[in-house]
Amino acid sequence: SVRNIHSGSMKRLETTISNSEYDTIVFYNSARVYNMLVGLKKKKYINAKIVEIYHSDFRWSDSVSTLREREHVEYMFRVSSDLAEDISGVRRENKIHMPVGIDIDKFTIKDGKDFRSKNNIPSGMPIVGTVCRMSPEKDVPYTLELAKKMKDFFFILIGSGPEENKYKEIASGLNNVRFLGYKADIQRYYCLFDAFLLTSKMEGTPISILEAMASG
Repeated sequence: SVRNIHSGSMKRLETTISNSEYDTIVFYNSARVYNMLVGLKKKKYINAKIVEIYHSDFRWSDSVSTLREREHVEYMFRVSSDLAEDISGVRRENKIHMPVGIDIDKFTIKDGKDFRSKNNIPSGMPIVGTVCRMSPEKDVPYTLELAKKMKDFFFILIGSGPEENKYKEIASGLNNVRFLGYKADIQRYYCLFDAFLLTSKMEGTPISILEAMASG
């Protein structure tokens, strides 16, 4: 029921925004998008309120965190009350703390014995699990290196992504590694793990860590 428009390029995005009488525009973590919106505001091409979601202070080529001053940003939602304190141009009362949330009730601890028996995992063999997108920033090969050295542990990897087949090839021959792919009902799988592992090179607030903690 939601109308989606895929612009495909910055120029088309700018044209779409200019030609649409939006009341509010929400943007997230892109200096190019921010600068484009400010430019449209200054030229009076748009009257919309601009709202920013500020996720982290991590910096890369297009990171808006490299800019510590804002123009025409009316509200800023931040995942931590410590973030964006030094960013000027947004009124303090308009920097709204909105923590990353999960539904705790979904992640009740269950018993993973059935999974062990169906997959021939010895009862005394600890299971190390990870839930992540199969992409370079998650550094899955490091997890596989651990699996090579920790033969007495079973590793379960849940998730999909562009590097999935590459990672499966790296893991070929490892009897203590199992890829389960994407799982929509992920809350049923955390209970299988004796320990949760996330080897990301870069993260903001990982949802998977919160879910694993909620699962005990």
